[in-house]
Amino acid sequence: MSAHSDAMEREVAAIIAINEGAIGAGRSRTLRENIAVDRHFSQLMIILGGRIRHFTKVYGLTDMRDDAQQACAIAIHRAIESYDPEQARFTTFVTWQLRGELQGLRHRVRLDQRESAKKMGARTVSLEPHNAGTELEFTIHDENAQERTEAGASQLMAARCANALLDEWEQAMRARDKRHASLALNAKLAFERGIVTRFLTDTPEPQEDDTLTGEQKRQVTRRVLRHCSQLAGSQMTGSQWRQTSELQLAAATR
Repeated sequence: MSAHSDAMEREVAAIIAINEGAIGAGRSRTLRENIAVDRHFSQLMIILGGRIRHFTKVYGLTDMRDDAQQACAIAIHRAIESYDPEQARFTTFVTWQLRGELQGLRHRVRLDQRESAKKMGARTVSLEPHNAGTELEFTIHDENAQERTEAGASQLMAARCANALLDEWEQAMRARDKRHASLALNAKLAFERGIVTRFLTDTPEPQEDDTLTGEQKRQVTRRVLRHCSQLAGSQMTGSQWRQTSELQLAAATR
């Protein structure tokens, strides 16, 4: 047996003796006993320092030595609690506990080191900014990002164009139909605008909306879009004309 192993056995035996003495007396450890246990434990940490540094390097945790040190301290406590001199030397118990705690720490902080992550080819990406002039080892690409962005911008522009056209349509209807009561007219315009808006945005019809048949709603949509096209025709660009024509065609064939 080596001198290190003998030294570990003495320190562990002293800690176990203090703990068993307190348990046998049915009391907690005294302050003096706590100080003695801490002294023996600190000596154990010193004796195992080389082994701790070695395993920290083996498990790739040199960049977080403080965390690895704490994990190793927990491992030593557990090794003392489970130590049975009749089964093996303390050096065997503590070695397995050190390996287990450091491997558990690595799996918690290095998610790409897990077997499931390795099978998927997962890699850890740093969130820290890279220095100027350095090349990235790899770059994450979203192949559909541009397509989604363009589609979203197109939908936003179409919605704004449709809202502007419907605003002009409402103003024209109010100016033309002044004979009707304003409340009734506003309710009618809001109702028809809702039908057209749901058509343009592919929004499902409310289940309780059964005042008009599907064909009647299509007729309302075609009529409103036709009026919008006539009202805004002089102000629209070529692309807007095409967009409005497409809306009218969709309303006619839907």
